Amino acid sequence: MSLMSLTGKIKGRLVVLDDDHLAGKTIERTARFAGMEARHCETAKDFFSALDDWQPDVVVVDLIMPDMDGMEVLMVLAQQETCPAIILSSGVDTRVLEAAKRSAAEHGLPVRGVLHKPFSPAQLKEMLRAPLKPVPSEHPEQPARPAVAPDEQVFQLSAQSLLDALEQGQLCYYYQPKVDALTHELIGFEALARWSHPALGMIQPDAFIPVAEQEGLVSQMTLRLFEHGVAWFSDFLGSLKNLKENGRYVGVTQNLTLSINISVESLADADMFDRLQELCEQFAVPTSQILFELTESCAIPDKGDPLQLLTRLRMKGFQLAIDDFGTGYSSMQQLVRLPYSELKIDKSFVQDITTNPESRAIVRSMTDLAHNLGLNLVAEGVEDEDSSAFLHNIGCDVLQGYLIARPMPGDGVMDWFHRQLKQVEQRRHDYVRALGLLDKQRDMRWERVLYLGQRLFEAESVEFCILNTNKAEVVVSLGQSLVPQNVHDSIVRRVITTGTNMELSVGQEVDSGLGSQHFGMVVGLPIGLEAGMVVGALLLWRPELESLTAMQRKMLGLLGRRLESALSEYGQEEPERNTLPSWEAFYPQAEQTLGLLELGGMDATLMIIRVSTGEDTSDDDCQQKVCQWLLTHARRSDLAGQVSRGEFVLLALGSMAVSNIARRLYQSLDSSGCECLLQCGSAVSHAAQPQTLKALIAEARTDLDDHAEQCRVGR
Repeated sequence: MSLMSLTGKIKGRLVVLDDDHLAGKTIERTARFAGMEARHCETAKDFFSALDDWQPDVVVVDLIMPDMDGMEVLMVLAQQETCPAIILSSGVDTRVLEAAKRSAAEHGLPVRGVLHKPFSPAQLKEMLRAPLKPVPSEHPEQPARPAVAPDEQVFQLSAQSLLDALEQGQLCYYYQPKVDALTHELIGFEALARWSHPALGMIQPDAFIPVAEQEGLVSQMTLRLFEHGVAWFSDFLGSLKNLKENGRYVGVTQNLTLSINISVESLADADMFDRLQELCEQFAVPTSQILFELTESCAIPDKGDPLQLLTRLRMKGFQLAIDDFGTGYSSMQQLVRLPYSELKIDKSFVQDITTNPESRAIVRSMTDLAHNLGLNLVAEGVEDEDSSAFLHNIGCDVLQGYLIARPMPGDGVMDWFHRQLKQVEQRRHDYVRALGLLDKQRDMRWERVLYLGQRLFEAESVEFCILNTNKAEVVVSLGQSLVPQNVHDSIVRRVITTGTNMELSVGQEVDSGLGSQHFGMVVGLPIGLEAGMVVGALLLWRPELESLTAMQRKMLGLLGRRLESALSEYGQEEPERNTLPSWEAFYPQAEQTLGLLELGGMDATLMIIRVSTGEDTSDDDCQQKVCQWLLTHARRSDLAGQVSRGEFVLLALGSMAVSNIARRLYQSLDSSGCECLLQCGSAVSHAAQPQTLKALIAEARTDLDDHAEQCRVGR
């Protein structure tokens, strides 16, 4: 089927359903410009009316609609005798959009393609011109799920006993923490169902979940448990908020998640998931912080409602994980078909990774697979430090297991949490000590970044601080701060332990006992390494009380990255005071500096210095003296480096009198007895018309070769 006419115009009619007026009108105008008749509808009611009255050839359906979401619209279209070609459009996650496309195709709908927002008119026109190709929906048949044979030694539970347990509140959740693989900071919890039987004691879910599935009670049980679980989670989040407001909140990610196991039998119950969403709204828990886990050992039907239901769940904001990965049915196929956001490696692969090469290879492959698919990776069954270290080193994101904590009742979580905070801080302390930061060896790379920050923000003082067994210590500082020590230490502790930026008007927004007395604005930025561990804080004190502008906050982020780059080099190569950075080290730092100066509206001058004794040779002694002169006379905020043998580069803040620098350098070399040819070339990047580093270097070289400052030193 093609919509192309002999004239090259696209013929036919198009109806677009999109509550975004601007997006809908853009599609409508693009279709009309291409030769089609087009109509835009903002409600599902108007859309279906247009379908009946107008009989379009193509419809564009936005998935996120306020009255009737796109998946519901597709299911109505699937029930009609004839259906126009469909283009799906949305700004949701790509995996969600592709899952919606597969669901529509599996319901027999003619899907022309997907239009990812934001899109260009050219993309839409190309999609309209392309012939309609059916999306393959054939999948190999899944093996039948084996019947659950009751173990004679397992209690014979009945539907009535389960109903009684639900009514009497005997079913509850135990919570097992999930933590960051490096820092062991809390990421979230998995809620695990338990039956606290008055006579039989604690009954594990393997004994009663199959009964609930067989007797059709699984949705009722899930709803009752979820209501208790989300209420507990809401209270826990509130407790953390109170701790944070009191300055005692540490070691937690910003968006904790609660993972809930759902049965494959529940995938036929759309009303249950609507009720789960209502419970989230009732207890003020964002759906994005709820993660549903589907056990991969259960066979999920290839076609139809499960796919469209799970896609709708993701559209509502819920997260979706594949549990026990590697142990069940058609793992690769499920990963492709379903819109997962997380993958959990089954504990059978994790528990022997320190001794079994095959398990290590499998876990490595699963890690690469998850990250290549854009999925968060969780390792279950982590029971020792060696396993934890291995999983972190290969890139695993989250750990769960007895090493962290056993499942515990809700009223025991807060006690565990406070104990965990101490362990998190001990790990941070050990990490900082391993880096050698506690040695306080002054490093010119750190100092240069601090001087740059001082000039850009006109700060009275700039500091890089760390925590040493929960006590704030200054590693490098410039200037003098009037901030009281207790306030200073509190800010450092908060910035590092929460991993968030802070802007505080000292005396008002900090409970320091200072009343309304002001000492200015303190700005704090967490400083971490590529591995993810926050190791310190960058603090700036400004006498003004105004908060940073959006542009200044962007500058602060770039300044933080400069400092993180300097930290990442620390320990790898001991900095030497008598050598300049190599060209490879200079270039990325110079690019970052230019970006900062451009945001700050400051000029920059790049100067190239060449020293030689002949056509293609240079004198080592003269080179060393140029190096020493640059290290001694360049301003601390400026950046100098050695390009190659006999060639040096200097990047300075603001405009620079190159001839004066060349004269001073000439006098220094001449007085030291050097005999060489000195050449200098320069280029300026103006704030009103900034240049890239590459362009500056090219201009400076041209200046050096054509009409540079040059003179012969000595005779």
